[in-house]
Amino acid sequence: MALACIFTVHLWFTSQWYALGLFTFDDGFFDADTLNNLSALAHGWARRSLVHPHLSSLFSIPIRALDYAERLAYGGIDPKKFRELLSLSITPLASVTAAWALYRASKVLTASSRLSVGVAILYATSFSAMVFGSIPEAFAISNALIALLLCYSVQTAERGVEGRKSVWAALGFLIVSITVTNVVTYYIVRLLHLRYTGQRTWKEAIRRSSIETLAIAVTAVGSGYIAIQLLGYQAEAAGASVGNYVNSFVSLAPRDIVRNLSNFGLSIPQSFVGIGIMQHPLKYCGDLANCQAVFFSDQTPSPTRIALGTCTLAITTIVGWQQLRSGKNFQLTLACLAILAFNLCLHSVFGTEMFLFTQHWISPLVLLLTPLLARVPKALVVVVLAQVLINAPVLDRIASRISSVVVQ
Repeated sequence: MALACIFTVHLWFTSQWYALGLFTFDDGFFDADTLNNLSALAHGWARRSLVHPHLSSLFSIPIRALDYAERLAYGGIDPKKFRELLSLSITPLASVTAAWALYRASKVLTASSRLSVGVAILYATSFSAMVFGSIPEAFAISNALIALLLCYSVQTAERGVEGRKSVWAALGFLIVSITVTNVVTYYIVRLLHLRYTGQRTWKEAIRRSSIETLAIAVTAVGSGYIAIQLLGYQAEAAGASVGNYVNSFVSLAPRDIVRNLSNFGLSIPQSFVGIGIMQHPLKYCGDLANCQAVFFSDQTPSPTRIALGTCTLAITTIVGWQQLRSGKNFQLTLACLAILAFNLCLHSVFGTEMFLFTQHWISPLVLLLTPLLARVPKALVVVVLAQVLINAPVLDRIASRISSVVVQ
């Protein structure tokens, strides 16, 4: 019932926003590329690059098959419109999948069905999940796979087994096929699982996880490259290459690193509750007509924002350290902290909008906080209520803001 409600809410938002034309241009939602991703998911016309090796193929092929079946059986519906309507269900389904995986993982951690349901609802009503579970984007899909990966690791660790190689390989291939930087997240989880659940030495765990991860990455990226060549998307892939991303979004300037670190820290509470929204054009969308994006990150954060962001990072570190010292769920805690640390290091030099990347680490963060919430269950209730009361009106204001740009 809870999962059905989560899916319905997300699908309602994404259907309403689609009808309002909010997905007809990129960079409206926190620098998210909704137009390109809608084309990729529904038609396979976009996102053809090695950064997202199979995002287009994994979803557009089955959607086109359903479109073909519909035309044979009924016909009369605009094929493009039909495919886009089908694709609107993808990210709501991804959000439901992540909530289910977090429920299963937290049930192993807490042995409490009631608390696990609360953890799933905590994720589903978080601001990050409400936004990215309701727009056509790769982030929610990545998060669903990360949550499944962590869930599988937790469940097999509970049984004291390494798990099936085929399952690990499938999860690894899918997670890298959506976004190539996910290869590091997969490597972290697989390495620690081999080390602690597999009872292997660090040397053997590093060797085996490195070989497996490399094989998965080569397969995903290599097959993505072949698809690009066969389908004739060389020009698009060149325009969205890793090199272009580096040139556009990487900065090693100390001032930019401080900005990103403070904004990353602030994105931790913002991923749960939609507070502190700023509204003005994004730096990299000047080529789009009437580009007025709504986003969190401050290009020139004040000393107060830097201090708040630093404090949030410090508190998160302390919570994680206390979890490690307790010795409970050591493997999972270390994996969650390592994933957060990787994202912190990556986005200290890459990107300008830190909220955009919250789906790459919110599931590890939720699992990291689960033992703390188990000790203070009333805090879980308070946070969920705050999310429900705050996030829905904020989403409405964001939609109104972007809708005004569409009208212009």
